[in-house]
Amino acid sequence: MVQEYAECRWHVAYEACGFGYELAWWLEEQGIVITVVAPSRVERTPGRSVKTDKIDACKLAEKLEKRALKGCYVPRRREHERRQLSRTYEQALTDRKRAQVRVRSLLQEHGRQGPEPRAGWSAYKRWLEEQDFPAPVAFCVEELLKLRAAAASSVERLKYRLELLAQAPEYAPIVEAIRGYLTSDYDYERDVKQLRENRDAAIAGMWALVPSTVAQADRDKLRSALDLALKMTPLTPDHHFYMDQGTYARVRLVLMAVGRKLAEQSVFQEADDVMFLTYHELRVISADPAAFDVKSLVAQRRTQRQAAFGRRPRLWAGTITHWSLHEEPYKQGNWDWPGIYERSKEAARPAGGKLRGLGASAGVVEGTARVVDSPEQFDQVQKGELLICKMTSPAWVVLFTKIAGLVTDSGGALSHPAVVSREFGIPAVVGTRTATQTIKTGQRLRVDGAAGTVEVLG
Repeated sequence: MVQEYAECRWHVAYEACGFGYELAWWLEEQGIVITVVAPSRVERTPGRSVKTDKIDACKLAEKLEKRALKGCYVPRRREHERRQLSRTYEQALTDRKRAQVRVRSLLQEHGRQGPEPRAGWSAYKRWLEEQDFPAPVAFCVEELLKLRAAAASSVERLKYRLELLAQAPEYAPIVEAIRGYLTSDYDYERDVKQLRENRDAAIAGMWALVPSTVAQADRDKLRSALDLALKMTPLTPDHHFYMDQGTYARVRLVLMAVGRKLAEQSVFQEADDVMFLTYHELRVISADPAAFDVKSLVAQRRTQRQAAFGRRPRLWAGTITHWSLHEEPYKQGNWDWPGIYERSKEAARPAGGKLRGLGASAGVVEGTARVVDSPEQFDQVQKGELLICKMTSPAWVVLFTKIAGLVTDSGGALSHPAVVSREFGIPAVVGTRTATQTIKTGQRLRVDGAAGTVEVLG
C-alpha cells in the first residue's frame, strides 16, 4: 500500500496490540505520520468480545479525521529495550519472592514454621538443611527451591546488565548523584533538626541584641520583617526548581524529541542541533528541510557558543545609580553589591596568589580544587575536594554531600551557594568573580569562609 500510494500523504492510526511498537517504528522509518492509541480509548459495542474489528477501525478513522484521537507515547527503540530490561528484572524479583513464599506455605501446611521472614532467606535456608521431611514433601521443596534458584540467577544476570546500562555516558551524572547520597553520612532528619535549632538560636540571639528601651511599635515592625523573611527564604530554591529548571526541562524534552526526528531524517547532524535554532527557524526547517542550510548555521552557532565560555561580561551596562549599587535589596542579598564591584577591581591586580570574595559560610579548609562548569562533570568530583564553579542551583545540591568547601564566581549572602553551604556546614566563599578563570583543577587551596579569602597553596 505504501508503494502503491506513494504520492499520498499518509497518517496511520492503530490500536496498540501484541506486536508492540514495531509497526510504529517501521512506519516512522518510511516517513509516515503515526498515531498509536491505547485499546481503552476505542469505544466498542457493549458485549463485544473481539479486540479489534472493522467497527473499531472506522471509529479510529472518524476520530482521526476530526482530530479527536489522542495517541499514547511511543518510545524510541533503545528506550523501549531499556524499559523491557527493567521490567524483566522486576518480574524476576517477583518470581524469586513468590517461590520463597510457596516454600514457606507448603511447610506451614505440614506444621513446620521455620525462622520469621524478617530473619532473611539465608537463615531460612539453613533451617531447611537441618530438617527431615517425608519423601513427597522433600521432593516438592526441592522443586520449589530449583524455581527459586533459577529466579535468583535471573535476578543477578539482569542486575548485572542494568549496572552496565547505568554506566552509559548519558546516565553518569544521575548515577553519581545517587551514589553521592548513598555513600555520604547525610542524615536528612538530623540535619533538618539541626537547622531548626540553629534558626531558633539565631532568632533568640537577634532579640537579645535589641535594647529593652526599644518601643513596642519598633519591636512589632522587626517581628513582621522577620516573619516575612522566614516565609520568603524557601521561595527562591522552590522557584528555581519548579519554575526555572522544571519548566525548561519539560520544554527541552519536547524540543529534543523534535531534534531526534529531524536527525533521523538527516536534516540535523545531532538531535541537540535543535537547541541552536530560534523557534521560527525550527518551524521553517520542519516544514521545508531545504529552506536554508541548517547544518552550517548550527555549526556556526556551536562555535559562537564555545567562544562565549571564554568571555566575562561586565557587571552592568550604562550608568548605574546610587540606589541600584548600594540600596536595592535583591542586589545586596543575592549578589553582594557593592562588594562584588570592589572585589572585581581588586581581582584585576591580585596579590600573592590570593582571591577575595564574600565569606558566605564560616570555617577554614584546605584541599584539592575541582573546577566544574556544568552538571555533566558532576561524576568527576571526588569526596573531600573543593568545588570551584561559577554559580550553583538546586541541581548542584547533590555535590554538597561530598565536597569539603565551595568557591564561586557569583553570589551574595542570600544566594543559593551561600545558603546551602551554611546548611551543610561547609566553608564557602562566593562572589570572587574570577575563581573559575584563575584556579585550576588539582591545585591545593586554603578556603577561609569567614574572611572570604581563597589562597592558592600550590
